[in-house]
Amino acid sequence: MILPSKVTNLSHSLFCVASFVSKVLIDNGGSYASFYELLDDLNKVYAQKVTPENLSLCLVFLFTIGKVEIDDETHKIVLR
Repeated sequence: MILPSKVTNLSHSLFCVASFVSKVLIDNGGSYASFYELLDDLNKVYAQKVTPENLSLCLVFLFTIGKVEIDDETHKIVLR
């Protein structure tokens, strides 16, 4: 699921799922208060079921490249 390869399709890779996470965040006004609300909304949009572990990896990836941050006061996931 992490990187596309001969076995894993690009549409099931971390990069593709992370782009859908970004889209869901944008559609929600740029923030989510609950991890599981984000997961539910992502599973409504994405064709394949996304597990909490995969969503966590996507959020770490987006945080690492500077696309999301965590608001310390409210503990929300915020899109930059």
